[in-house]
Amino acid sequence: MTYSSSPFSTMKFRLWRRRMSVASRRMTIRTQLPWTTRLVCALAIAALAGLSTIWVYDLGRRLTHPASGSLKEQLVQYKEQLQKLGGERDRLSASVNAAQSQINIERATQKQLLVQVKSLEAENTALKEDLAFFDSLLPNTIGPQGIAIRRMKINLAAPDQLHYRLLIMQGGKGEHTFVGNLQFAVTALQGGKSVMMNLPENNALGQEKYRLSFKFYQRVEGTLSLPKSAVVKTIQARVLENGQVQAQQSAAFKRRVAMLGRKTKSTIDSLIGISTNIEGNVHFKGGLRIDGNVKGNVVADGEEPSMLVISEFARVEGEVRVAHLMVNGEIVGPVYSSELLELQPKARITGDVHYRALEMHGGALVAGKLAHDQADEPVLKLALSNP
Repeated sequence: MTYSSSPFSTMKFRLWRRRMSVASRRMTIRTQLPWTTRLVCALAIAALAGLSTIWVYDLGRRLTHPASGSLKEQLVQYKEQLQKLGGERDRLSASVNAAQSQINIERATQKQLLVQVKSLEAENTALKEDLAFFDSLLPNTIGPQGIAIRRMKINLAAPDQLHYRLLIMQGGKGEHTFVGNLQFAVTALQGGKSVMMNLPENNALGQEKYRLSFKFYQRVEGTLSLPKSAVVKTIQARVLENGQVQAQQSAAFKRRVAMLGRKTKSTIDSLIGISTNIEGNVHFKGGLRIDGNVKGNVVADGEEPSMLVISEFARVEGEVRVAHLMVNGEIVGPVYSSELLELQPKARITGDVHYRALEMHGGALVAGKLAHDQADEPVLKLALSNP
């Protein structure tokens, strides 16, 4: 069974339900404003909308097209700031350049000071060497117008080279200028034979460096070239004037170990000072140097190598027994040297001298008998011989 509904039946149902139910009518409450008030409000809203539109338009115009006056002011301000920053940059750059220049100047000054210090050290060394030369001068042994070799130092610079250094002095007041030349006479072993060489040779090149010309003194230094197979035994320096020998000095190149048969003591272990006076015997071992005065015997104990140095300020009154003895002072009494006796220029010995090997410099004096130890052949070195 099918029921169909139509719009008419639906309306009738709604009317029937409204009649049968209890309900009140719908009411709408509205506020009634005067028309003048509504007009004023509308005008106010329109005015606000217009003002807003004008403000938005002006703001957009300012943002897109700024005023020319304010732009110029900003440009002026930016230029002033740029000038200030440029000036500050220039000032800082000048300060940095000045500081860098100061640093460079200080570095250059330090380098110059280092060079000057090294130069002064070298000059000081040379002055010390000159002072040592001058301290060794003995004017009373030269004579009024005499020529003398006051100092000679020769050593082997190489197997075939000799390095020499001499101080040649003229006595007197220096009124006469000495003009001459220097010559060396070398005795050497070559091919098992003893040969004599005069250096420089007459026809050799470089004669100019052996010329001498001075009033008071002249220092000479150089190198001599020898044959490679030559073994030097002795060398003699000669000062010539018009071919005549005015002064000469000799030195021997013999090793003390081979000459004496055993090693000698070469170090000083004890010292007797220059202001010390000793009365009594002195026994020592090793090396001893005496600068003061001793009244008594000076004896080296034991069989070990020993060395005794009597300086130019020392004086010994008594017997002296030692292996290696170097004398530049005064000894009053017998001397016994079992190995080597060196007599320096200021040596003065009053008494008999017993030696095994003797090295005697010019100026040394011995008032007594020289007795050689007959255990082997005598070894004599004349360190200085004047014509």
